[in-house]
Amino acid sequence: MVYYKTINKKLKQYCIFFMLAFLCSLASLGQTRDISKMSSGGKLNPLQAIMDIRHYTIDLNVDMDQQSIKGNVEVRLNLSKQADTLLLDLLDAMLVTKIKVNNAAVKFNHQNDKIYITHDGGFKQGQQLIYVEYGGIPPVAVKPPWGGGFTWTKDSNGNPWVAINCQFEGGKLYFPCKDHPGDEPNEGVDLNITVPAALTVAGPGLLQKVITKKSRKTFYWKTNYTISNYCVLFNIGKYKVVSDTYTTINGNKVPVDFYVLEVDTAHAKKLIEVKIRDTKILEKYFGEYPWAKEKIGIAEVPNSGMEHQTMITFQNKFVYKTIGQQVYSDNLFHEYAHEWWANKVTNKDWAHMWIQEGIATYAEALAMLELATVSVRRACCSIRSLRNSRMDWQILRVLSAGISCCIPIRRSPVISMSRWKAGLVLPVSRSSPCSSTKPTQHVVLYVAPNGTCCRAAALSAARRFPENPSTRPGGEVSTSGSARRSAAPLNGA
Repeated sequence: MVYYKTINKKLKQYCIFFMLAFLCSLASLGQTRDISKMSSGGKLNPLQAIMDIRHYTIDLNVDMDQQSIKGNVEVRLNLSKQADTLLLDLLDAMLVTKIKVNNAAVKFNHQNDKIYITHDGGFKQGQQLIYVEYGGIPPVAVKPPWGGGFTWTKDSNGNPWVAINCQFEGGKLYFPCKDHPGDEPNEGVDLNITVPAALTVAGPGLLQKVITKKSRKTFYWKTNYTISNYCVLFNIGKYKVVSDTYTTINGNKVPVDFYVLEVDTAHAKKLIEVKIRDTKILEKYFGEYPWAKEKIGIAEVPNSGMEHQTMITFQNKFVYKTIGQQVYSDNLFHEYAHEWWANKVTNKDWAHMWIQEGIATYAEALAMLELATVSVRRACCSIRSLRNSRMDWQILRVLSAGISCCIPIRRSPVISMSRWKAGLVLPVSRSSPCSSTKPTQHVVLYVAPNGTCCRAAALSAARRFPENPSTRPGGEVSTSGSARRSAAPLNGA
């Protein structure tokens, strides 16, 4: 009897021990998946300062039911000098099972979201090829895209829908890399993602091929451009690809591909038209679309959009605002502006994020300038009541189909920009209310500081700007008597 009591006591002790161990492991797992304090960039570790990343090849199998990933990554880099340790970044929630360097097995230690790789004799100066096998359950995004992670959800038809965001947390959230904005892979990225055969993967660059094996499909994406780690991402959904072609200002033809959910395909044509129009605006001010050798991509996602290179993500339930009788999406345009300012021109340190966010916000103001038209009839009707106002007004001269109106407009950011774009041609409706004799195709804005109007200069500007909006005339109208600037109309807007 005493013997059985002793056994029962020991069993209870063992049960309590294993229960505590199990709870501790769960707590530990919860900590490794808590990425609220994670960031990328900052002071560069000396072990990584001598590493120049050349290329990533990411090969992953996505398990939709387990919400997990498993596969391997190859990192090709150059060492500027011999080193005893190679250092990569990867979230602790991922389990690394094997690492090879130049096809030789090596030792490694994965802790504090870093992988320390060592080998007898160290690593020589020059090219190194690191192969990492790993897998795990990536963190779930709490408030994407501002809080990064994976979003596992379903579309309105019940199909799986996955999005990834990691701008603040960095690419190490799901793949081993040198996670610093100051070092992008010079020779691009290959991204091979395997999913259930009924689904489609949207990724960066160009789709090379799709291979089907039984009930699974692998999508092989490739970009040859340098790219930020937080843009090395993919989206999964029951997508249909709706396409068009855009000819850049340099004459290059670029595919426009919208990865839209099948349930939302009715909205695709309109969005692509808006995208092409926005491209013309951005090219006018910032030059040719940066990735003309690949694509202009859009992917529908379940969170607010992000500037993922060559595959801008978008979600606003296809609700647009109207500016100057044209539809406009501020989120779509802002994220698209990041292709120039964030993806093409990238800050080396996050302390200079103002470069991308500031200029992309400025680009939105330029879009307003291009799209906004003046409601001539409303302005002309209200001029009598405003003529004697002592408020601070800017005077706009509107010349439309030979009819000129002197219109007071309250000072605003758009008007302030118009001061240095005197003579700007803006497209308007062909049935402008200001024209009583014939349809007008554009208006010429003449800005006169200090409330003065110069009719001679305004009429001279009208003669220099023909009524055909397809032309790109240059012209100059004085805003101060000395400063001269010219502007061209937006072709075909």
